[in-house]
Amino acid sequence: MAMFEVYGKTGCARCECAQKKISHILTKTGHAGEVDLTYHDMDSIDGMAEGAFNDVHAVPTTIARDASGQPVARWDGLLPPSADVMAFLASHAGGA
Repeated sequence: MAMFEVYGKTGCARCECAQKKISHILTKTGHAGEVDLTYHDMDSIDGMAEGAFNDVHAVPTTIARDASGQPVARWDGLLPPSADVMAFLASHAGGA
């Protein structure tokens, strides 16, 4: 299953916005059941470990992964543009 991973920190408004934006687009387009959305809190030990494994140095960072888990798009320190999220969904949602 394709997925989005959002890396953020507690109290980071842009981090919360990135997660909500992707969630809204997934719901609006009907892909909420086809594409996972995972939030990694970089203030937690597990979040820091995941962040280190994925070379996350800025928050928010969003990584889009295809069904095999390979990263196909990444946005470091900024919100992913809606057009980019929609393009990812068009080519990777629903096993495409």
